[in-house]
Amino acid sequence: MKEAGFSYIESLLALCLLVLLMAAVTPVLESLEHGREDRKNETEGYLLARTAMEQWKAGEPASVSEEKIIGGKAFGIEANVLPITAMVEKCEVTVQWKSRTHGPKKYTLTGYRFIPGVSVPSSTSLTTGHSR
Repeated sequence: MKEAGFSYIESLLALCLLVLLMAAVTPVLESLEHGREDRKNETEGYLLARTAMEQWKAGEPASVSEEKIIGGKAFGIEANVLPITAMVEKCEVTVQWKSRTHGPKKYTLTGYRFIPGVSVPSSTSLTTGHSR
């Protein structure tokens, strides 16, 4: 009389298939996690650069070099301010960090503003382009 159920060979084969499936899926899950972490760090870098740029545009002095740690990750922030004309200056903000999978990464943002405290020369007149 034959008993119902799986034999030892069938159970061992099923266990081997399960181990092979787990071995194939684990690297894919790790890769997805690293990709998610990279996207998160890129977003943090963009937001840090954008915040520094908006503060500079609002009239605050651009900090030359700074390091911030967010979520255990170190982000280096550098700002370079260059005069373009007597009334306009340019600021480049660069945020750098290290990616676990791709090595050093950086995000650069460039912006312009009128130099605070500089007035328009009195010899300059504004025209509207309308003639009567």
